[in-house]
Amino acid sequence: MAFGTGSHPTTQLCLAAIDEFLKPGDSVGDLGTGSGILAIAAKLLGAGTVEGSDIDPLAVKIAQDNAEVNGVEINFTIDAPTGEYDLVVANILADVILDLKDLLIKMTKPTGVLVVSGIIDTRSGDVLRGLCDAGLELIEERAQSEWRAIIFRVQQSNSKMTRFFVQPEQIAGNDVTLDADDAHHLRVCCTRLSARLSPCWTGLAMSTRLC
Repeated sequence: MAFGTGSHPTTQLCLAAIDEFLKPGDSVGDLGTGSGILAIAAKLLGAGTVEGSDIDPLAVKIAQDNAEVNGVEINFTIDAPTGEYDLVVANILADVILDLKDLLIKMTKPTGVLVVSGIIDTRSGDVLRGLCDAGLELIEERAQSEWRAIIFRVQQSNSKMTRFFVQPEQIAGNDVTLDADDAHHLRVCCTRLSARLSPCWTGLAMSTRLC
């Protein structure tokens, strides 16, 4: 069995992000593709080259079957991706995202967009810190129920970012002055929670009953 029918909040968050950030002809990499739903959606939305990978051979087979049912050509593999993509999605788990952060950054083209999800709310801070510290620029964190999707952009410079935290007791009743570097860190790594709930995608045909 392979995960990904479109009903789970993390899948819906990823689908909405793909719909928003994908530009016609963009290349897309889907790490941990499962049923292939995100890769298939990207292709149907006008992506160019789309590649998906999963460590489960059965998931790869199901994803290939689902791509055929939907009339799209996608390269699914159990091998780790070696290319660079305009848009990268990884709907997996927080610990796996952190373990694979170097690969995810390598997969994403300069100024490309990385969407990570499969993150429970209690772990979103860990993922934010890990990926910002690795040099990614935060675009937005989105929430649906207790689940999170976090969207990053790869910076053109190789300098690593550090998140800047202001404690509540520093703000209450005081003027807070930030130097230029701190202001930059605060601006690019602040969390903008979105209250928008992503609609469930029902337009994708699935060849196999998936969990």
